[in-house]
Amino acid sequence: MISLTKWQDVFSIITFKKSESIKKAKERIEQHLYSVVECRPKENYLNKIELQNKIKQTKHKRILKYQQKLISNSYFK
Repeated sequence: MISLTKWQDVFSIITFKKSESIKKAKERIEQHLYSVVECRPKENYLNKIELQNKIKQTKHKRILKYQQKLISNSYFK
């Protein structure tokens, strides 16, 4: 489990900069999350796998939500 101070660091990093594209911001946030996980060598590997799975799940959910939105807005109903 990541300590509270680490989560506060994560949330302080997750701020969207106007000059930054969404893709770059996402990469920066993911990179920071991986570095937070790597701070704890004991649980490093398992936490990294957990984190990768969570990131994949959120990506998958966003893709599904976007696809549903496209279908609901479709002219071909």
